[in-house]
Amino acid sequence: MTTDFRQELIAFAKRMTAIAPKCSSEEGTKLFLVLPFLEFLGYDCKNPFEVSPEHGADFSEKYKTRVDYAILKEDEPVIAVECKCVGAAKKDDRGQLRSYFNAVKTIKMGILTDGLTYEFHADSNEPNMMDQDAFLMVDLTDAAKGKIEESAIDGLARLKKATVDPDNIGAEAKKKIIFQSIIHQLDALANDPNEPFTRMLLQNAGLSHIRAKGLAEYQELAKVAFREFINLRILQRLDISTKETEKTAALTTLPSETNTETAAVDSGHRDHGDRDGGLPLREAAACLPCRGRGQLRSNRCRSVQGLQGKIRCLP
Repeated sequence: MTTDFRQELIAFAKRMTAIAPKCSSEEGTKLFLVLPFLEFLGYDCKNPFEVSPEHGADFSEKYKTRVDYAILKEDEPVIAVECKCVGAAKKDDRGQLRSYFNAVKTIKMGILTDGLTYEFHADSNEPNMMDQDAFLMVDLTDAAKGKIEESAIDGLARLKKATVDPDNIGAEAKKKIIFQSIIHQLDALANDPNEPFTRMLLQNAGLSHIRAKGLAEYQELAKVAFREFINLRILQRLDISTKETEKTAALTTLPSETNTETAAVDSGHRDHGDRDGGLPLREAAACLPCRGRGQLRSNRCRSVQGLQGKIRCLP
């Protein structure tokens, strides 16, 4: 997703979090937080043919249900929005939103919100049966601090009026739910690689016969490799690799950045050994000279990030 939309979302989130303390009622929440959010997504909240307040759906004369807003397409509701006051629990309203899903066959997505947190629900498993779990969640409090994942930004951008396809929301929601499941599985494997996963990695590396008693060592190796993979991705995202020459040159000109760090780093790799003051291996990437030698991480390398963000060896 473009940087522009990310910055727009952060700026919008900052405005909403500043306004939120003034919204002490559900009506205030809808007026000052929810409607601006719909407008942020490109919907015309002043057009009753596009955004319909208190939109009702009836099972029968006895059982009637309504939502706070319905977003219309060709005069048919396709997105339902249910609101609560800022900070209020939303559990009961999921049932109300689910009832509306059941009653209105044209509904493709439901939004449950307190003005700051937004849950996006779809019917990815069965038509007009709202999924139990949201396929997308956006917290404007976190977004205002820049704490929002790229996948959430991309998902929200796809729901803008200019790009949303109501008929395809269920399929997109299914992909999103599966994506989240894969992320959770990878997180669990990164922290504790299980035997089947470790054996798969070893087979791909050419080791197909490992005794059970020797597998624990390789599971730890897989865990370290996962951390290294993440570190490399972070370095690439920060564009560290393209600036190594400049950083290495800068390191040699810092004689006394701090009393606890080495004054300079020579171009070779020092044989450090393990010392009490060294950082644990998992807390630091390898030093630049080591990385320059292709040793992105070494059991004999201890490194620390300096006060100006520069990575160097500890003696």
